[in-house]
Amino acid sequence: MPPPGRRPGTTELLPGLSLTKALALVLGVWVLCTLIMFHQHSFVAVSRFDYSDQVLSSLPYVPVKVSHLAQIDTNAAQSVAFVPIEDNPRRPYALVLVANYFGSSGLFALRLNARPNVQPLAVLQTECGHSWAVWQQAGRRWAAVANYCSKDQHKGVVVYELEPLTSSSAQSPDWGFKAAAAIAANGSSYVLHMRLPLVGPTTAESEGSGSGSGLASSSEEFGSRKSAAPQAGQRATWQDALAVAEYGSGHWVLYGLAESDDKGLVVSELQRTLLRGVAALALCSTAGDGGGGGVGDDDDGAAVFLVGLSYYDKGFTTRSTVYRWHPRKRHFVLLQVLATHGAHGARCFTMRDGGGAAAGGGGDGDGGASLYLAIANSRQGDSFAANSTLWRYDPASQRFILHQLIATVGAHDVQHMRLMPGGGGGSGAGATSGLLGMRSGLTGREGGGGGRRGSTAAAAAAGSEPVDVLVFANRGADQVCSPTMESPLLTWVRERQRFEPAAHLAGLQCATGLAAGRLGGATVLLATGDRTANGTTAGPLTHVWQVEVDGGAGGGAGAKDKGGGGGGGGKAVGGGGGGGGGSGGGAGVGRRAGGGAKAQKR
Repeated sequence: MPPPGRRPGTTELLPGLSLTKALALVLGVWVLCTLIMFHQHSFVAVSRFDYSDQVLSSLPYVPVKVSHLAQIDTNAAQSVAFVPIEDNPRRPYALVLVANYFGSSGLFALRLNARPNVQPLAVLQTECGHSWAVWQQAGRRWAAVANYCSKDQHKGVVVYELEPLTSSSAQSPDWGFKAAAAIAANGSSYVLHMRLPLVGPTTAESEGSGSGSGLASSSEEFGSRKSAAPQAGQRATWQDALAVAEYGSGHWVLYGLAESDDKGLVVSELQRTLLRGVAALALCSTAGDGGGGGVGDDDDGAAVFLVGLSYYDKGFTTRSTVYRWHPRKRHFVLLQVLATHGAHGARCFTMRDGGGAAAGGGGDGDGGASLYLAIANSRQGDSFAANSTLWRYDPASQRFILHQLIATVGAHDVQHMRLMPGGGGGSGAGATSGLLGMRSGLTGREGGGGGRRGSTAAAAAAGSEPVDVLVFANRGADQVCSPTMESPLLTWVRERQRFEPAAHLAGLQCATGLAAGRLGGATVLLATGDRTANGTTAGPLTHVWQVEVDGGAGGGAGAKDKGGGGGGGGKAVGGGGGGGGGSGGGAGVGRRAGGGAKAQKR
């Protein structure tokens, strides 16, 4: 008879230790060791593990070179405009218009030669200069500036003709300003030029006084969203227009622009729409050219949208709005409301889907093109850490759908660029440069951020793909701005259908405005700031870079651009000490402050 507690047929490894107990003991020891290792790697060394880097390292890699070209002396600059002048292909240059919050604003000429240089051309008296819009109309170039704190509200926006004072073949170009019209505006914070399609019999234009008076029409609702296409016997025409964001009155206003031999530039009010806290505007088109092209607004053609960005309305949780242009009614109609947080800037652009139907206006070959809207959010309650947003237009629902959240801190502006592999344009031997690790992405037709129409097809024919880049201007984490805050640069990753952090430009710290464009085959990026680390608002605070795809090896995903040490021993990556933020003075620092019944604009 077996001893008590022991069943027949069982095997003991040791006296009193069965095989089952032994296996359980071994399993327990293994689980304990696994837990200890998991604890060490997941908690003790978590700071050395970056999931994003692990994911990004498996994605296609494209090195991008950023070369610091120049710095421009400005005084609390809030925005910048970049205007390529290529009348003489052998001597291309660009006009750079800077809106200074303090003192006078400036006009400069930028050349990309062996030694890139910036030449001051003219000084223009402005009152809290806040935004520039530059366009061509009737063979002339025009520029409008928003004077935010104009004592004479009849000069809230002033339109000038940009006059060339030398021939296009001259060794040194020279330009000047000639006043053309003034528009009454209360706290004008943004100006935006557009060309709008008109359908139907033409009517006599309202003859405004040049100060913003003339025929005014309210924004009406219309019964159907089906657009009115040109009918037989009707001719689609184009209307030059200027949209003004009046932060002081809480309206945005649309003005028609017409040129007359005897009256010069005639400005007439076309539409006035209430949008509390409106700070900036953006123009979108499914044609991919910012509304300046297309053949009308119909289901098979291009749709034109105006985005009104609300910064502050009894708080920083705001309702920004999207309007669609109705060419027959000849005004913008409300399409959609977007949830924003202290919205301060936006850009529209198109990118190729890599498959699927076009979102509007046809694709470039394989797949269709989708329209995207990037919005820079600057505040979320008391926090300056607010996710900026990327929206994708859905043609089926005729709505913008939230596509991605992007972490930013006090973002004041956003800029899109499209880089063409091998699309050169040297920055010159004198420019110092470094490599930024960037990820490749499949893109589509030319959008609003630089590059030229047709360059995508050229890149595809050459066996390479363009690289889409988003840059956000982070002003910082407090009211005065944060000099150590860096601005992110993100690249589109086709495999994930989203923008991923690729690098940052420390030269954009405390940034207030961005601009980009193409000059002589090169992609140029400009950034303004209005404050240094020691609080100085005047100095070389606006920076110019060339950004290009590099054929050599690049750095990692988080590599910094080491190029271009700026003046004064600045440590800013990409050259120079970064400019920053806001004006002092009790009402608030920066473009706006939230202390009081209404946030003050800067």
